[in-house]
Amino acid sequence: MKTYLIYPLCLLLVAGCGLTPGDIASSIPQAATATTVARTPTLKPSPTVTPSSTPIAGRFRPVTLIDDVVPGSIQRLYPSSDGALWLITDEVAAKWMDTNWSFYLSDYSGTLVGIDQSERVWVVSEDTTEISAWDGETWTIYATKTGWKTFPDWFGLDAWVQFDELGRFWLNTSQDVRLFDGTRWTVFGPQDMDMDPPSYEDVRSSFEITILDSTGEIWVGECDWAGPGPIGGQGARWYDGQTWHGTDSPVASGCVTAIEEDRLGRIWIGVEDTLWRYDPSKTAWVSFTPPEPPPMEPRYGYITDLVLDPDGEPWLNFTLCGGASCSSKTIAFHLHDGVWNPVIESDEFGLQKFILDAEGTLWLFWDASVYRIEEGEFEFMAEVFRLLVTDAGNGRVWFVARYEGQSALWTIETESGLPPSAAIGEGQPGSTSTPTSSTSPTTNCPQPSGRTVSISPINPGTTVTEGFEPQLQEYLNARGSADGLEEVLGGLTFNDSSTIWESKSQVMTIDVTGDQIPEVLIDLIFFVEGQYADGAIFVFACRDGRYQGGAMTAIGGQIFSADDPGPGIRAIKDMNRDGVPEIVYSYIEIIGTHANFTRVFKIATWDGTGFVDLVQSDSYDLTAVQVYNGDGEIIDTDGDGTFELVVSHNVGRGPDASPLDRARTEIWAWDGSAITLACSEAEGVPVFRFQAFQDGDDATRCGNYEGALAFYQQAVFDEKLLGWSQGRMADASFYTATPTPDPNERPRINAYGRYRIMLLHVAQGHLSEAEIVYHTLIEKYPEGVIGSQYAELATVFWNSYRESQDIGVACEAATEYATMNDDLILSPLGSDFYGFYSRDYSPDDICPFK
Repeated sequence: MKTYLIYPLCLLLVAGCGLTPGDIASSIPQAATATTVARTPTLKPSPTVTPSSTPIAGRFRPVTLIDDVVPGSIQRLYPSSDGALWLITDEVAAKWMDTNWSFYLSDYSGTLVGIDQSERVWVVSEDTTEISAWDGETWTIYATKTGWKTFPDWFGLDAWVQFDELGRFWLNTSQDVRLFDGTRWTVFGPQDMDMDPPSYEDVRSSFEITILDSTGEIWVGECDWAGPGPIGGQGARWYDGQTWHGTDSPVASGCVTAIEEDRLGRIWIGVEDTLWRYDPSKTAWVSFTPPEPPPMEPRYGYITDLVLDPDGEPWLNFTLCGGASCSSKTIAFHLHDGVWNPVIESDEFGLQKFILDAEGTLWLFWDASVYRIEEGEFEFMAEVFRLLVTDAGNGRVWFVARYEGQSALWTIETESGLPPSAAIGEGQPGSTSTPTSSTSPTTNCPQPSGRTVSISPINPGTTVTEGFEPQLQEYLNARGSADGLEEVLGGLTFNDSSTIWESKSQVMTIDVTGDQIPEVLIDLIFFVEGQYADGAIFVFACRDGRYQGGAMTAIGGQIFSADDPGPGIRAIKDMNRDGVPEIVYSYIEIIGTHANFTRVFKIATWDGTGFVDLVQSDSYDLTAVQVYNGDGEIIDTDGDGTFELVVSHNVGRGPDASPLDRARTEIWAWDGSAITLACSEAEGVPVFRFQAFQDGDDATRCGNYEGALAFYQQAVFDEKLLGWSQGRMADASFYTATPTPDPNERPRINAYGRYRIMLLHVAQGHLSEAEIVYHTLIEKYPEGVIGSQYAELATVFWNSYRESQDIGVACEAATEYATMNDDLILSPLGSDFYGFYSRDYSPDDICPFK
């Protein structure tokens, strides 16, 4: 093994090293670039070294021995959200929690591919004809009738389920990717993803799955393998919940082996010897190709590991290919400001992996050594003889290595004081509990009673809340979890006056109250095709050994078809930066003529005693976002880690349509106290003068000052824009004779537009331009002239700004003036003058710079 950035250091796990941490840190050289590589002497572990019998000081801790406790050959480590660590062998699924092992499944046949949020263990049969879930007591089998398909497993199934934002899980096989919605499997083969079949026979395919945190999109990468390594592939595709995309992207072909998302929502993709970065906000692709290898060295083959540090910079491993092999050498790189910096290389076949812990510290496990990376520099931390497996989660890094001649589970504790695991020799670690079949994640939840509980249809005239709340609570308390509940609810119907109501449900187990104990969320809705829907969202929490709670809200309205009444719960995301996810739910409130409809979005958060609404709007329902003929999604639009609600309004249909209608996109975001309208943008160009100043106000709210200036200038100077009168609404709706525009509208808009232009110049520091606009405004609109109220408003702002040199203070003065002169300042801009297109202006809207 060769190192570029790290001097050979003594072993930290054996006595007599003689170096202090300060000595170690000071011995590390500065990072080299791709063109100036200093090749230092080979660093190799001593084959006779084993860890000391004394627990290591600092953050490295042996937690428990494995060999004599957990049978079988170790296959995988899986950290779960409750702080536990699952260890999977070819004989057993074992769970390490606090200081005890529990065994959930033993002597199974097939391939274990996942553990879901209810702690069911999922196993694919040896012949791949079925997949089964073990809940601790019984197996639930999913075969062809539930959408599962057999696949050839010539090379072994190496896959693990991943969960999307709705609690559904995805699984990759050698032939396809699969989605389980709680009831059925949907299989997406290459043709479904617009991928071509392999070009050669005897080709083994592999699929990568990455679920984006920012949008919930599913990204899939495919690679074809034969002989010594990859021989191409079908590239990457991404799924938005309805459609697969990516056939026209630069990564539409080639062997994809890595997909990661950074904190700005950009996607990094390893395609053979090239690293690509995609920015969805700009629809922009950038490629990064490593420098040519030295003469006589193998070529860069493919990326085997990719991690993005807190600054969004990639750290990755390249496997080199040459001759008849693609496993002769691995080189680690750091891509910094577009420059490839080689870090370390190895000629050995071993574990080479970057790990990012919950605190943002980057670790490198390289063959038999562990390094910590801080600010681009490396610190050798430990020699861990015969390192086996490593994974990250629960705020710590976990790995398996030798300890006193046995395999042991180790952890690297966080520096912030997360609950530690006792080291071997402290208390009674390493002990085992009686093998248990419990699926309860905490002691606050009830244990399974063994009782058989059914859920019955309700009688006509009974609401969903009244009829199902007690039944759902009884089911959860009898079973001790939500296992099997979605399947039970999916088959319910009830008959009301010879009308059959079908059901649709979602069941999720997730913490939405911030107490680290997952709640059970149930979205249950009954519907009649093309007519009505009635349902509720229930939240049950574990309290004092029982599930308590009930209906959070009723949902209902109307639907279009029996096939898609639409999910009630749309996302579980942190919308207000408090670290606790909110419940985003939606339903169609009403469908009018020609299928015009209004969809409602609401966002519920836990305030410590109950769920409250976060949305603050100016619709008739002040706690809802109403969407006309459209829908919405949850996206982190600015990459700050907080999610926003993005909704799209469409134009009316049939008699409800108007030539004034324009589609519109809105972003609703947390403003520090509520979810409010943060940005609104209409499609198309203004036709009427009032549309131009409204578009300018919208662009200002969105922070698009250049666009806002153009709209205000258009409102003031464009002679082609049409004027408005209160008779225009009938003309726009029913195409009657064009009424005469209101002669007072143009001077009002001109004065208001000049006032907003002045504000924009001040906000951007263009004070000389602002002064010119201000003096022009007061000269053109003296007292007694239509529009003079906006000149007076500008004077209040200007005088305050000259005195304070603070735009926030000046806006407060302007807002106070608008409040005292509501009928002069606010009413002409909105009120009912513009009919359906009126806006309810508040004093804060008049000067939005704080």
